Amino acid sequence: MTSGFSQEKYWQQSVDYTIRVKLDAGSHVLYGQEVLEYTNNSPDTLFTVYYHLYLNAFQPGSSMDVRSRTIADPDSRVLDRISKLKPDETGEYFIRTLSQGSKPVKNFTVHETILVVELHSPLLPGKTTTLDMSFECQIPIQIRRTGRYNSEGVAYSMAQWYPKLCEYDQNGWATDPYIGREFYGVWGNFNVYITLPDSFKIAGTGDLIAKLDAPVLSTSGKKNENFEKDVKWSTYFFKAEKVHDFVWTADPQYVLDEYKVSKDLKLIFAYKSNLKNIDNWRKLQPIMAEAITFASDYFGKYPYHQFSFIQGGDGGMEYPKATLVMGELSLGALTSVCIHEMMHSWYQGVLGINESAYPWMDEGFTSYAEEIVKNFLKSKKMYPGTPTQFIFKGENARLVNFYNSGKAEPLSTHADHFHTNAAYGVGSYTKGCVFLSQLGYVIGEENLKHLMQRFYSTWKYKHPTDQNFMRMAEKVSGMQLYWYHSYMINSNDLPDYSIDTVLSNGSKTIILLGNHGLMPMPVDVSVTDNKGKVYSYTIPLDLMLAAKRKDLSNINITQLPEWNWVNPFYEMAIDIPIDKIRTIEIDPTKRMVDLVLTNNILVLPDNG
Repeated sequence: MTSGFSQEKYWQQSVDYTIRVKLDAGSHVLYGQEVLEYTNNSPDTLFTVYYHLYLNAFQPGSSMDVRSRTIADPDSRVLDRISKLKPDETGEYFIRTLSQGSKPVKNFTVHETILVVELHSPLLPGKTTTLDMSFECQIPIQIRRTGRYNSEGVAYSMAQWYPKLCEYDQNGWATDPYIGREFYGVWGNFNVYITLPDSFKIAGTGDLIAKLDAPVLSTSGKKNENFEKDVKWSTYFFKAEKVHDFVWTADPQYVLDEYKVSKDLKLIFAYKSNLKNIDNWRKLQPIMAEAITFASDYFGKYPYHQFSFIQGGDGGMEYPKATLVMGELSLGALTSVCIHEMMHSWYQGVLGINESAYPWMDEGFTSYAEEIVKNFLKSKKMYPGTPTQFIFKGENARLVNFYNSGKAEPLSTHADHFHTNAAYGVGSYTKGCVFLSQLGYVIGEENLKHLMQRFYSTWKYKHPTDQNFMRMAEKVSGMQLYWYHSYMINSNDLPDYSIDTVLSNGSKTIILLGNHGLMPMPVDVSVTDNKGKVYSYTIPLDLMLAAKRKDLSNINITQLPEWNWVNPFYEMAIDIPIDKIRTIEIDPTKRMVDLVLTNNILVLPDNG
């Protein structure tokens, strides 16, 4: 059995960015210089490198535009809005110069949102090269995540704003064009200098090292160089280490609150001073301090010294050390979206999962963690509702309902290639969440908690895959789990078990169970006698070659003989007379997905 991580076999690239930009707030043009030190830790010689140019997606006729206008259920935030952008409202990069070392690179081409750069000197394994680029970009009207003047009036939400080096990993270059899904980046360090008119306030990824009173980038000779006249400038120097992206926002009306969680951690809250529900942003602060403290204990320590909750963007979107969320929300909705985006710091920010290849690991694992944190906050009366053992019952029901619609697609589908946004959403968020909650049913909750902590500590600052997770799950549980991954990820099949018949056999009771679904599972059965005493049994699936020993509050679980997955029926014999039994129930914890729940419980006549 493998360990889930091998230092000898694993490698990943690294990059250090130094970016200097200056904003023309009149024409919404960003002038920039980007110098990066790129280290090739792969065993391959690289002759070409690739960059993402995300803002190019916001042009009429782009792939993102066409996809939105042709998919059956377009994102309501996008629809046909890109097709209606005027020339001064679009997003576009202009790569002015590009050099490798001190020598200009002559061969580079733009393929919509991907820049292809042919190196004049091959980058050998173990070597580092310097790439120096000057660029300009027009900041688009905000449509999706990034841009200027969103629906709440935030001036600049600068996500996906700089030419971002594509990741090169064991599967080659990740050059997915941007059509609206999420991201994947190279681990490294950022030194970012942002020059703005002094009227703006700023928030984002990284630690603010200094505020300077002068620009660090000259724009003399530019087409609109007169924008510099009579403007007082401020330059903000941010540093971020061990991250794979960088986001910033700016607005003259920002309120910037700092909330100290501990001596090693502070939270930043950036929101506009004209919010109607501004008090909710102040009430939010102790709630999120409680949430991040609990999450650090439950899932693994948040490793940075700062996290920023920022009003900006078009809903909620995660970035390293920061999130952009809408501002005008009720306290409950604001808390919910902030918890979700904060938990991405574990499953996107610190575990740099490829969100295109494994969106269910990113969104699903985050959704799972979100519900755990919310349940804790309910117990502290800091979130609406009552804490419950049945945390994921709703997710199971949503998954079953979507399965019954006939629109489900396997989770192995690339994020960009789901036929509908609904299939992507239910698959990535709901089924990805159920993947974990149901895994806790299979291997036991303590094993699952240990697995999540160990996976996080082992793979932080790396790029884990689903196979890395499953190998570690097998190691932690001592079970064979390839079947679970195969059914949950590569198929749409779901379980469907039933209590078919109950018979008396003297001092024993025979319970005949049926498997009517296409996905086999271990089966937990709870028997309650007439006096209220509960007896817990587990029937391991033969494919597991092991069984869980304890789960939730059950100190002792009686293990019965395994159920062979090819057999549609199972005969269960227990040492309780039938006239002493009140109820028999399959999975009373409601963690196993089951297509028909009505035949999972049997109430026997009261025999006094």
